[in-house]
Amino acid sequence: MTTLNGNQIEVVPVQIRLDGTPWATYYFGYGVGLVAAEAFSIQLYAPSFSPVSLPPPKVDGTVVEYVNTLDFPNAPSGHYFYASDPAEQATVDAGGAGKFVRTGRTFASGGFVPVCRFYGSMSPGPNSHFFTASASECDGLKAAQVTPTPTSTQQWNFEGNGFYSVTPVADAQGQMRCMAGTQPVYRAYNNAYPKSGGKNPWDSNHRYSTLSADIDEMISKGWASEGIVLCAPR
Repeated sequence: MTTLNGNQIEVVPVQIRLDGTPWATYYFGYGVGLVAAEAFSIQLYAPSFSPVSLPPPKVDGTVVEYVNTLDFPNAPSGHYFYASDPAEQATVDAGGAGKFVRTGRTFASGGFVPVCRFYGSMSPGPNSHFFTASASECDGLKAAQVTPTPTSTQQWNFEGNGFYSVTPVADAQGQMRCMAGTQPVYRAYNNAYPKSGGKNPWDSNHRYSTLSADIDEMISKGWASEGIVLCAPR
């Protein structure tokens, strides 16, 4: 891993060997290209370096938003789900994941950072998905995961990377900002576990949207804003 513009980039090392001896290693980042080089031989010019800025991310797909109010009648506004894979979208559209329907909202996938995808369980739950590009959130949930899945305690289970995106970076005032060529994706939480008081009678669920008006609507229904969590390519 390496950090560029506040984004933790996954890098793949490619080592060049000469007669079985390491000669140089090049590090390539997803959607970025060469980000570092390390020489082992004075005969090979491969200086260490890091780009000072990331290139504008390219759109590589579409994340589709779904909502299901019929299977989750106790949850305020139902449950939201997001699919980036066309095959999964087709399955959800055909009713293979329950009574989820498209809301008409989408945002683009593409960038340099993998978005971790988690799912709870049907029971004990949460019967919901969670997406994050934050390395600390992702690593924290992975570390808390118990295998096999507990039968009486809720937890998030890592399913893999859902798609790629860009993470926001805090400015001098501590406000989260998105790089040029991207737009903010806001996240709201349905307060299944409020900051004070006991658990509400529904499972945790999150909504992601590029429209702040969507988040304002969720807040009016008792949800909590969690700010900008992704930066989607335009």
